[in-house]
Amino acid sequence: MKTYNGKILKISIIFAVLICAALLPLLCAATGETALAAGEQILEVKQVSELPYRGENYVNNENTKNAFLSAFSFRIHDEEISPNFEKITVISSVQAVNPGANYVCDIRYEDGETVYVAENVVFEIAKRKVRVIVYLNGQRSITVNENEAGSIKINYDYDGALPSDTRVETVNGTQVRTITDEALTNKAYVAVLPKTPVENATVTAQNARSPYYDFIYEKSYITVTRDTIPELTAVNDGKVTVSVSGGFSTVYSIEFADVGTSSTSREYAEIRSEAERRYSAYGTLLTDNESIACYTVNVVDADGETVYNVPATVRAYVEGNVKGRKSYSVIAMYNNGNTDVLEASVSGDYLVFDVADMGDFIVLAPVEGISVTTYIVAIVAGVVAVLIVITLFALFRRKY
Repeated sequence: MKTYNGKILKISIIFAVLICAALLPLLCAATGETALAAGEQILEVKQVSELPYRGENYVNNENTKNAFLSAFSFRIHDEEISPNFEKITVISSVQAVNPGANYVCDIRYEDGETVYVAENVVFEIAKRKVRVIVYLNGQRSITVNENEAGSIKINYDYDGALPSDTRVETVNGTQVRTITDEALTNKAYVAVLPKTPVENATVTAQNARSPYYDFIYEKSYITVTRDTIPELTAVNDGKVTVSVSGGFSTVYSIEFADVGTSSTSREYAEIRSEAERRYSAYGTLLTDNESIACYTVNVVDADGETVYNVPATVRAYVEGNVKGRKSYSVIAMYNNGNTDVLEASVSGDYLVFDVADMGDFIVLAPVEGISVTTYIVAIVAGVVAVLIVITLFALFRRKY
């Protein structure tokens, strides 16, 4: 039994060896043919330029075939070729339409008797470029006066979007191309438009967003000129409470507060405290003079913002109790951070003084009667005289 089974095993092994020996040449031949065929069919395809969004499928589409294939380089056996696009077939089951995704396709190239195939070719669709043009009052470059700068009409024109995503509109009398809301997630806008004098300033839009388009912002230009007026006034109950003379924009206005010198006024206390901090260590200005008025004067622009470094002549209305003083001086604490002591005079019903800027102003006049300084000097002199008399008296008694 053992001998019989052993013979069967030997026969089976011999039979298997013979079959393998018979099939090996065929297998080798088949393998060699496959390797050779693969070697002959090596095709390298790589995207080398953008495929801009065009709103339709790029693959399996005769309308887009040439534009699609023009974005790739083709190499066979490491040599670049320029294939006839009519002999190329693009094979893909995807809809390659929207930008951003990495799409995959197969490319088949039949050159005479040889077929070349590049599998799993990766490509990407880019957003289409759109120029955003800003029109100012319907123009790319304008010149306006400062008092007109706040009412400029702005329009945005989108140049380069697909016709299916755009419409032509007339806005503020200007014809522009706009992108539909479905293709535009955020509209372009001009963040800041100059309102003060400037020459040939650049104006560009920003912040447009779209899943299909990238935006290039074109430059427009604006020049803002200034007309000046010689005086600004503040009027209360038909009376000019303050005027400033110089040269001012027509859009400027004046803000005026008669702070007064009441000891209960918090605003005056703050201004006075600042003046004492700056001048208490310098001479007798604050001891020989009393505060008889206090004003806050500011020049503001069209937006209500304070204008700095405004030289002018200030005329502030004064009541009767302020008139008739021997002299006047003004502690000026300017908005620009500087400070000064100014000479002032009364002309009619107005206190007049020249300033280098606007800000807070404390009006001073000499203390009437004996000044504090004179009073202190008199007391000191009296004390010294008494001491001298006592000293002389003591010396006289000792001598005699």
